[in-house]
Amino acid sequence: MAVVVGVLAGAVALRGILLPTGPRVLVYGDSLMVESQQDFRDAARRSGAGTIRQKIWSGTAPCDWVDDVAATARDFKPVIAVIGFSGNPRPCMAGGDLVESYRRDVTVMVAALTAAGARVYLVEEPATIRDTVDAAGRTQLGLLWEEIASTWPNTTVVRASLAVTDQGRFTPTLPCEPEEPCGPDGRITVRAPDGVHFCPHPVEPAGICAEYSSGARRYGLAVARGVFG
Repeated sequence: MAVVVGVLAGAVALRGILLPTGPRVLVYGDSLMVESQQDFRDAARRSGAGTIRQKIWSGTAPCDWVDDVAATARDFKPVIAVIGFSGNPRPCMAGGDLVESYRRDVTVMVAALTAAGARVYLVEEPATIRDTVDAAGRTQLGLLWEEIASTWPNTTVVRASLAVTDQGRFTPTLPCEPEEPCGPDGRITVRAPDGVHFCPHPVEPAGICAEYSSGARRYGLAVARGVFG
């Protein structure tokens, strides 16, 4: 049995190991969550998050993680769960329709997480250069997240897409924020040349950017704001 030996600045010293005491946060996601993970983690910790467990990997889809959720929810006992996927097709879909596969698997994930007592946040992904959006700037998956959130208790959509798009519509650049390195036109690149990711000069497979990425930073901060306020 673990023994608490002291409390320091919002953390518990457990047999010499400093453990955060805020709400446990569980994150599932693909490359966009991978690229923005550091900014999300930093903002989450500033907002009082405790242990953050990230189950994120580039190129994955909900079907890659759906069988992991029940055991992780039981063992980790998250208070907050974040799910952020952007539409990767995967062999585990067994050739099925992408949206229907996402609906089925994310619904299973949400059901398991809410049953375990977690508050679930579905992250709306930004439109790619090829996507069409509705009048509110939502992609087909964005509409799916709204549908699922309206069906399940303790489930909310985070419209992080708005931080890196033009009111939901794809744009490669946005006006610079005050602290950013800015071009002569007052704009900065927020999306990768592939029209999907964030890194100005992408790494393969998509991962943490090797240079400053305004898109990754804005997205990670927007996810954190949507979750923690």
